Amino acid sequence: MGNATTKKFLRLVNDGSLQYDNQRVYHEGYKPTLEALNLPAGIPFPWPSDEIPYGWLLCNGAKFSASDYPELARAYPNLTLPDLRGEFIRGADNGRGVDNGRQVMSWQAATLVENWGLAKRTDGNYTLVTRPESTVQNTGYSNYYTQDYDARESMASTSAHYPGITLTPTGLGAGTGFRVRPRNIAFNYIVRAA
Repeated sequence: MGNATTKKFLRLVNDGSLQYDNQRVYHEGYKPTLEALNLPAGIPFPWPSDEIPYGWLLCNGAKFSASDYPELARAYPNLTLPDLRGEFIRGADNGRGVDNGRQVMSWQAATLVENWGLAKRTDGNYTLVTRPESTVQNTGYSNYYTQDYDARESMASTSAHYPGITLTPTGLGAGTGFRVRPRNIAFNYIVRAA
């Protein structure tokens, strides 16, 4: 039952009583729309299409006007949408101690876990097991860098302590992609333009 004056709806709660609710129950006669969700402006929302719905903006790093989008300006006071193209969203640390010193809305580069070790084979020879290649940037904070070749694992050396080697993936590592990236599906992130 609805109340046309207040646009509120009654719902039956667990104790058997009726209470007003601003939400409607889903049924074939009423299919909620994005507008009906009434998400606050600024919340990134995954969208499964390249066609951005009316009233929403793609999170692509674009600048916007506070006079055109005052609610969005409260969420993003620098008047720039986050550029979430190709990015994952990570929960802020907020004192937990997992990612100390990290500010909300700060960007973080990818990392690759060190993966060095020696494995003795049954014939007495040793096989060097090294971290696979990736597109890790040489930032000057490390004494080696890697290059990306699909057919082999290779480490380019910038130090005498790490001689250059080339390995062909075999055994457990053969055919495995070693990028530090979880399985995923690509969506566009959009925000309500208000």
